[in-house]
Amino acid sequence: MEPISESVKKKSISDIKDTPKLQFYRRKLPDSCIPFSSPEGKKIFQEALLFGHMECYFKLAAQFRTQDEPAFCGLSTLVMVLNALEIDPEQVWKGPWRWYHENMLDCCVPVKVIEQDGINLGQFVCLAECNGLETKMIIVDENATLEIFREVLLKYTKQDDYLITLSYSRKVLSQTGDGHFSPVGGYHVERDLVLILDTARFKYPPHWVSASLLFEAMQVKDKSTGKPRGYVIMNKKPSSRPLLLFRLSDQFGITLEKSYTKSNMSMLRGWKAWLAEPCDSCVNIEGIIANAVNFLVKEATTSTQQEFIFTTQLDIKCCQGISDQHLCSIKTLIDELQDHEVYKLVDATFSTKFANTNCEALFGTPAVSFNEPSGSMKCVRMLQSQHFITLLLLCSPYKVMVDTLQNTTGAMLDTFLQQIMGLEETKYLKNEIGLLKKQFKVLFCSYKICCK
Repeated sequence: MEPISESVKKKSISDIKDTPKLQFYRRKLPDSCIPFSSPEGKKIFQEALLFGHMECYFKLAAQFRTQDEPAFCGLSTLVMVLNALEIDPEQVWKGPWRWYHENMLDCCVPVKVIEQDGINLGQFVCLAECNGLETKMIIVDENATLEIFREVLLKYTKQDDYLITLSYSRKVLSQTGDGHFSPVGGYHVERDLVLILDTARFKYPPHWVSASLLFEAMQVKDKSTGKPRGYVIMNKKPSSRPLLLFRLSDQFGITLEKSYTKSNMSMLRGWKAWLAEPCDSCVNIEGIIANAVNFLVKEATTSTQQEFIFTTQLDIKCCQGISDQHLCSIKTLIDELQDHEVYKLVDATFSTKFANTNCEALFGTPAVSFNEPSGSMKCVRMLQSQHFITLLLLCSPYKVMVDTLQNTTGAMLDTFLQQIMGLEETKYLKNEIGLLKKQFKVLFCSYKICCK
């Protein structure tokens, strides 16, 4: 074969650069799907409405949106549900309006990561729960049945205060692509058809699909988790609020593999090992908290890298557009944390032994933009190591972290903290702690750091 000349090579490269990328104006729905706006689709809607299984449709239809990014199907589905169930995010979207948008859903997974990789079912549930939703996740594995799925459709499509979202493989539906999230918009009982309100409206319009085919599509394993997909039943959690201020940092979020370092994983494993140590002599909370602070500060100060477990909500970092209600809630939350008995014990040890530690916050740091807070935002700059160590103590899921709680440091700490939290009357702190604890549980279980 004769060698290719440099001029031919350059021409070939130029031709490749000038070749336009493939473009599409939507995709044709496969025969397995019936377009919602087709004559048959309209007839199915009318009949399902008469049967009473379209009640979930109207609130979702009022909030139906097209996802902003190709990988945002999970976020857009969740935004539809949050706004349909009238959850107040307690933060401003734009202007004076408090309203959910995809860019505000960053409490479990950084939005930039989701933009590239999307989210899996566990991450979807984590995002839902830290934004005020009560969830019931059903993995479609060998224990799940089509009959139970149909019972769920029968029950929850007849009401509008519970909504169903699906995680399924498009391939089984003969659609292009693979993993996808969509909310259920209704159910035709006699024809066993489910209305899918597809948020990728640039690709496929809303459509009717057989429940049995959808069930099969949910059985397909998610490549990112190695587990089957499934569905989630969601409703507005009574007396619950979204996270107001704190969040796990990107270094310790449930996308830990994206920022893996020996230091952060070593810290988590070390914390687990310390909690699993025998504690026959643990008789009072003061001693246990003091020992915990000593261990954690030593662990942090010997780290070769500056890393944080906690940070503050990204929506607040710009210090602009925060509603007075949200700002007032933040102040109350910080006051409740500082008044908490555990904080006082942590502060007593930290101030005595580590007052000269050259680090503003070993276990957490306010978002960067808080460096120059203005006016009333100065309250957030008060956050120090003591606040974040207290959060870690209150948020750690001890029963998940330690294989056996009997006669261990983790057992005693868990018992003491439950007693104290039961006595503390707080407006915001218990909710914040509960949501963060759920995220920690996902974190530990996702990376098999400590799961039974």
